[in-house]
Amino acid sequence: APVLQSRFNLNHVSASPAGGWLAYDSDESGGRPEVYLQSYPDVGRDRHQVSTKGGSEPRWTRGGRELVYRTDDSLFAVTVDPTTGETGRPTALFAFPYHPEGWSWTYDAAADGSRFLMVKVPPGSVPRRVEVVLNWFGELKAKER
Repeated sequence: APVLQSRFNLNHVSASPAGGWLAYDSDESGGRPEVYLQSYPDVGRDRHQVSTKGGSEPRWTRGGRELVYRTDDSLFAVTVDPTTGETGRPTALFAFPYHPEGWSWTYDAAADGSRFLMVKVPPGSVPRRVEVVLNWFGELKAKER
């Protein structure tokens, strides 16, 4: 059965390693996505907006006591009380200009929050394309005639 249902887009759902909370981003605020915390498994108990100026791709660190997320070209961190879901003020960690278009996740965080893995796209590189050809065997036969 679906856990979260909304008429808005819900993306990048991440369960707290400490349990009790789901983090996700949604466009329900009217345009750009924001990061939210939702109690789990009792989804009706509590819900908090985490980001203040847009946010996406939430990742848990420090055993569920910290949440990191991306806003435009920066990575932010916010402390989370695993019991209440209350959050501190978002703190900018560093600039993050590595976000290939079309990727669902653009980074990952170490469990202790000390390191991050990102894909860096070389300047001036051209994105690769994948072309799907349907009925290629029929086209090949037609060319043989």
